[in-house]
Amino acid sequence: EFYFGRDLQALAPNEIAMLVGLVQGPSVFDPRRAPKAALQRRNLVLREMGANGLIAKADVAVEQRVALTVSKLGQLAQNRYPAFLDLVRAQLRSDYAESALRSEGLDIHTALAPSAQHYAERAIIEQIKTLAKDTRGLQAAMVVTDAHSGAIEAVVGDREIARPGFNRAVTAARPIGSLVKPFVYLVALAQPQRYSLMTPLSDTLITVRQSGGRVWQPRNSDNREHGDVALIDALAHSYNLASVRLGLEVQVQKVARVLQALLPGVTVVPHPSLLLGALDLSPLQVAQAYQYLAADGHLVPLSAVTAVLDVNGKPLSRYASKQAAGELVAAARLVSFALQETARTGTAGGLAAFGLGELQVAGKTGTSDDRRDSWFAGYTGGHLAVVWLGRDDNSRTTFYGATG
Repeated sequence: EFYFGRDLQALAPNEIAMLVGLVQGPSVFDPRRAPKAALQRRNLVLREMGANGLIAKADVAVEQRVALTVSKLGQLAQNRYPAFLDLVRAQLRSDYAESALRSEGLDIHTALAPSAQHYAERAIIEQIKTLAKDTRGLQAAMVVTDAHSGAIEAVVGDREIARPGFNRAVTAARPIGSLVKPFVYLVALAQPQRYSLMTPLSDTLITVRQSGGRVWQPRNSDNREHGDVALIDALAHSYNLASVRLGLEVQVQKVARVLQALLPGVTVVPHPSLLLGALDLSPLQVAQAYQYLAADGHLVPLSAVTAVLDVNGKPLSRYASKQAAGELVAAARLVSFALQETARTGTAGGLAAFGLGELQVAGKTGTSDDRRDSWFAGYTGGHLAVVWLGRDDNSRTTFYGATG
């Protein structure tokens, strides 16, 4: 990406050959400072690739005729990616003593994918303008991870992309609303003898009596009851009444324990209102919870750092992905199937308008009380993204998760 502005998987054979040629002498074969030497070296590598069957021999001459296509700029501005770098610093401080971090010559390798970061930034800059005529005070945050490894590839902590300071993606804990519901259904679907995607649920008014004589009467966002609905439809359309009834059946304590296991260090209170998202999390924490679903029911810790090397290039630490299969793999797959239906016909159906229908996105929208926070968490086979919209003063945004 430093040379071509694209991920490695998107490079042509001639571009890969140029990178391979750099290994022997990064300065000697620098395509910006010594394009002629870099071109000769690249063509030599292409011949070797053809001779060793890495590309078809007939393609060697074709690739050699392509001019060098490196981007003009070879470095990023110093104020680029402040939210991502803030997360990297926080991770390093948690893993190393301050004295070790002050030592000269440490080489920090991160999971940053500039292309993913660019798309995340552009999405926030461009889309936030379309939401309302007056977006003053409206803020946004986003986290993008690799769906399998948990590598954090992009972080946006402010709608003013280059502004350092308060990193909402990491430190702004806000009510997650309906983003909690997939984990209620996860607990239910972990009991296949009782629940399946087609199990009928009652989406009718319910009164929950709480300690101290208080009464809680949740309602659906459309203020309607929908009678008996299939479990998959209750999740896809985010019906509150059906979700609360289901959560009480499977026990709120079990839902809290699952969330606690997925979110180390977070206190989850097993109160009935938890079933509708009475839980404050940052976008990064939401990403950690949804990573379990995106990774096919595997516990995968998120990480922005991939390796730390000393001045001699010796690894001090490597942050290899450590996947551990959870006990709810089958249930997680069913939840993902239901969340794909959410993105097709449910509350996240608007994704099709952005041309994303073919990606088979599994996603969930979320809205806090009085529409102060608007959320979306979604994943494909390759990536997971969590987006938050709201205001720092906690005033209303007028958005639902489905519209924000």
